Amino acid sequence: MCEPVSIMLGISAALAVAGSVAQGMEQDRQAQEQNKQYLDNAKVAASSKSEKERQNNERQTQENMAASQKQFEGMVAAGELESSIELSANESGAKGRSMGLLLAEAEAETLRDQDKIEQNKLWTLSSLENEKKTYESQYRNQRNSVKKGKGADWTTTGLKIGAQAAGGAASASQAYKDNTK
Repeated sequence: MCEPVSIMLGISAALAVAGSVAQGMEQDRQAQEQNKQYLDNAKVAASSKSEKERQNNERQTQENMAASQKQFEGMVAAGELESSIELSANESGAKGRSMGLLLAEAEAETLRDQDKIEQNKLWTLSSLENEKKTYESQYRNQRNSVKKGKGADWTTTGLKIGAQAAGGAASASQAYKDNTK
């Protein structure tokens, strides 16, 4: 028949083992919860990045369309100005170099305006492309703001349980020896 001390040591060891297993299971549950938060956060970060890229692409399209519209309107205005100059010259009887200079100046002004419109468009599009580059780092920062969960180290838990069991067995053996003398 077992000694009460041995029985108590056995129960104590069993409770320690159960406690270690329960602690490991709780760590795993917390890690699963943390991983769910990580994945949810990563989805939100990816969605945010995607929306920013969509808006950026839309803005680039709008900038291209606006520049094309301004260039078209500039060409129409230049054509109207040239027609007006020619009509005025014909009505006044002006001819020769002065007429050519007026038309050349009007054309040069139109070309300068076209160049400014194109340069502004290119600067804006370059700026928007640079913005896109920041979206990836923003995405990574947001995604990594929530860490992945780390579950229980079952190897360490197993070794701990083994050490507790060995310690309990040694204590029970010593108690038995002490009581049987």
